[in-house]
Amino acid sequence: MKRYSLLLATLFLLVTALTPVAAAGDSLALRATYRVQAALDHGDGTLLVRSDALVTNPTSGSISSIVFNLAPARIGALDLRAVKVDGLDASAVVRDQSVVVRLPGPLAPGASTTVRVRYTARFGDHGEDKQWLFAKLKGVITAYRWIPWLSREVAFDRDNIGDPFVTPSSSRVEVTIKSERSLSYATSGLRTSVSADGLTQTFLARDVRDFNFAAHPSYHVSRSWAGDTKLVVYTKTLDPAPLLRWGKRAIAHYEKYVGPYRWPRMAIAESGRSAMESPAMIWIARDTPSWNIPYLVAHETAHQWFYGAVGNDQTSQPFADEAPTDFLARHLLDARRAPRSCAGNLLDRTIYEYGTPCYYETIYIGGGNYIDDLRKRAGNDAFWAALRSYYSRYSHEMGSTTALLDAIDAAIAEDLTTHYAKRFPRYY
Repeated sequence: MKRYSLLLATLFLLVTALTPVAAAGDSLALRATYRVQAALDHGDGTLLVRSDALVTNPTSGSISSIVFNLAPARIGALDLRAVKVDGLDASAVVRDQSVVVRLPGPLAPGASTTVRVRYTARFGDHGEDKQWLFAKLKGVITAYRWIPWLSREVAFDRDNIGDPFVTPSSSRVEVTIKSERSLSYATSGLRTSVSADGLTQTFLARDVRDFNFAAHPSYHVSRSWAGDTKLVVYTKTLDPAPLLRWGKRAIAHYEKYVGPYRWPRMAIAESGRSAMESPAMIWIARDTPSWNIPYLVAHETAHQWFYGAVGNDQTSQPFADEAPTDFLARHLLDARRAPRSCAGNLLDRTIYEYGTPCYYETIYIGGGNYIDDLRKRAGNDAFWAALRSYYSRYSHEMGSTTALLDAIDAAIAEDLTTHYAKRFPRYY
């Protein structure tokens, strides 16, 4: 069953990789480290970026082009200033939220090249259609997927809250941001230096699949510890106490049941519009009602395990991160409920195939309940051991729906092929 399901999953990924964007490119098999310099003008709401990606080709074939994901290409009024490869001018095309760089010559197996991308972008001033991912709202700058990052071409538009991204993990990301005024930054990395005038700050992150930040001139900063993890909360209007409390509870709970948190620090930052996850950081909207803080902190923190550490193709297999994430959050909160609509929907669709509200009710609620049903089938000890094994195996790599389900299946005496096929016919 395992070989058969893996074959089907592989064939499906090959097909779906081409469906959102015609003639889509794919650079997911490559590896890169990133060194980024940015000039941020908080007053004008603009960002000037110079990103150097040291890209290595670990495959057995030569590479003629490289695909970078860059969300500001869709939501940041992107102006692509220049692209260079090893210091030489190179041609590039912007398609949807991707920048596709044509290399001057083939990148041979085992070889490396440095790709420099320079661009300017403008932060949006509204929160529609995920504009808040790259926006200045109520004085808070939020910058998501703003570093040109190895990916494949995927469409940004979808009829739900699904995340249209897929990126491999990078072992090292160094980011320097210079601003025209003093700013407090919540980022995916640790601050390593700050200039004497406080306007230039450098951050370093390791083993992350994106690097995002939130910034405000006068964040209030609160700190605590969740075991060995430093928890730092950045707020303007939100009460930091419940953010700290639920952040600590969530980290402790997920470490107990799934495995260790993978970074030395986690930031929780107040944002202008919506909750969102990043490696080593989450955003919580400033207008979040107090009754919803526990769920949002629990859910976004669980993404540190599934999507942050264990990656997946969030466009074609949203079940692989949203279902175990919501399962964990509701396990912590003892808040499981039945779907309010779309019960029994297939769980193996892409984000482009679900409408609102079916996406949330199917993938989050229905998917989390499906995993909880597997827990009951396997028994607690076997189930949690399987989930820990999956997490350990795929941390800082790419997991998948079939890898997750097969890991759970291996912990159960019965063959679940027929059971899986009812909700995942693309794979089983």
